[in-house]
Amino acid sequence: MGFLISIVGGGRVGRTLANRLSERGDRVTIIERESHAVESLTGGDVGVVYGDGTDTAVLREAGVPQSDVVVPVTGDDDTNLLVAQLVESQFDGCRVISRVNRPQNESAFEDLGITTVSSTGATAWMLDNHIERPAFIQWLERMGHGGDVQEVQVTNPDLVGETIETIDGHLPEQCVLIVSRTGPTAKFPDPERVVESDDYLTVLGERESVTDAIRFLHPEIEL
Repeated sequence: MGFLISIVGGGRVGRTLANRLSERGDRVTIIERESHAVESLTGGDVGVVYGDGTDTAVLREAGVPQSDVVVPVTGDDDTNLLVAQLVESQFDGCRVISRVNRPQNESAFEDLGITTVSSTGATAWMLDNHIERPAFIQWLERMGHGGDVQEVQVTNPDLVGETIETIDGHLPEQCVLIVSRTGPTAKFPDPERVVESDDYLTVLGERESVTDAIRFLHPEIEL
């Protein structure tokens, strides 16, 4: 999709996330304050900025003002919360999605309207699904290797005014529409609903098919 993403924290979580996003085609920069970690991060497709992610000047140097998404993923919740607050207050238009290490700290993020992913909750969710829904998890893991899920705004003028069913029928094989969104409200796609120019559609399937579908729905996008 070519998103600009800034990750604060170059540990195992930050490094793994950056590599996944970069492989998908996003442009990623990691902000890391430990010099030895910076040395291990350099040399790949991911940009690296040495500095403290709670410093506004460092955030600017890393290109945060131009970023689509900022993701604080350090092992310290106070640091992640401060980064999130700085980004929300200093840079308009950036989405913030933060790692939360201790479940009891989630409310502090939620009170500020910050989207969170709990390390503890995510691990418990995965283990629960491995136990109760092994086939579903196996499918998700296969999707992680050869599949993709992307949300895109519909800008193709030929599709505005068409129904979900009509658009779905023109998508490449090996991909389907799974979610439609108008504003903040996401729903399972109603086949009879007419798509407007400000609607977003989420496509799931094989990676190449999803890429072709995105180009079809949003011809101007750079992938």
